[in-house]
Amino acid sequence: MSPATDAGTLVSIGVIVPVRGAVVTLGDDVRARRRDLGLLQVDLADMGGVSERFVRELEHDKPTLRLDKVNAVLEVLGLELRAHVREVGR
Repeated sequence: MSPATDAGTLVSIGVIVPVRGAVVTLGDDVRARRRDLGLLQVDLADMGGVSERFVRELEHDKPTLRLDKVNAVLEVLGLELRAHVREVGR
């Protein structure tokens, strides 16, 4: 599956990824990286060309967000979204 770039594309995020027994979501990663960089949500929103509300929704794992906006925020944070084949039984 290749990433969609259509501005109207919706993506379901907040997929649970087990890491060393813990559950980490995309929102958790975004929040942690933003804090590591010393940015407020409003700062990240301005830098990514999105609203503060969008950043808040992303960090709280809203199930549907525009992929182009998600990618804009991730770009500011130096993060990327990847797809991988699931292990059998997941």
